[in-house]
Amino acid sequence: HEFLVLAECGSFTDAAAKLYITQSSLSRHIQALENEFGFPLFIRSTKSVQLSEHGALFMPYAQDIWSRYEAFGRAVKERDEQRHSKLDVLMTYAVGKSLGDFAAANEQYSVNLITGRYSDAEIAELLNAGKFELAFTPLQPHIAVNFESALVRFDRMFAIMPPDHPLAVREEIALSELRDERFCLLSEGQFEAKYVQEQCLKAGFLPTVAMRSGNGSYLVELVKKGVGITILCSDDIKTLPGAGLAQVPISGPDRIERRVYYRKNHKLSPAARELLKLLATKKNF
Repeated sequence: HEFLVLAECGSFTDAAAKLYITQSSLSRHIQALENEFGFPLFIRSTKSVQLSEHGALFMPYAQDIWSRYEAFGRAVKERDEQRHSKLDVLMTYAVGKSLGDFAAANEQYSVNLITGRYSDAEIAELLNAGKFELAFTPLQPHIAVNFESALVRFDRMFAIMPPDHPLAVREEIALSELRDERFCLLSEGQFEAKYVQEQCLKAGFLPTVAMRSGNGSYLVELVKKGVGITILCSDDIKTLPGAGLAQVPISGPDRIERRVYYRKNHKLSPAARELLKLLATKKNF
């Protein structure tokens, strides 16, 4: 490297300054290289240095050696980054065994799982700021269009109702059969709330909403108290305390796409790429 810099600068003084070493140190290093080869690499004068015939012959080899050295350094750095890479993931719906399978197969990565309820605007802001690299969450279409995404799986909706409700014994119900019910639904800012509203309108009615909440557990408690029924996706009912309530699948509505979002025009980390690759191989999550 010092040989290349000296050849570029044409001066021991300028080359030493560029290399952040003393001129005497640079001179000793070049002299040692020349002694090892057995011939001079530079023609020295009082004001400048120029490549000798042997130095010009050595130049392409020196460039290749330095290029390979730098490439090796980058490879080592990338490997170390992979071994100690942390993947920040926002998750507002379950992805089954996929994360567990990923963690078991990739011990070099550390997954930092972020859960909780955020508005779509907050998720977009945090995702763009790099607070998390992947977001397993539903997003409103006008926000989702600003990100890259991959389909994870499809989900469906369930009606949660008291066990003595006339429809509780059914294996499946149509959404139109719930037109006369009072509903306890998720807050309007959430994707699922908009989805339920759209599907109800497609079924020919506007839902009568007794209460809204961003907390699915609270909605379940309202159903237990007889305030009304609620509609939740299968992910939510797996994690909510719905013991004692009927969970009846709703037929007919369009399936909910569960997608993972990430920034556009942004190179994903090796950990994120590996996780997306794993998800792409799964047929059912």
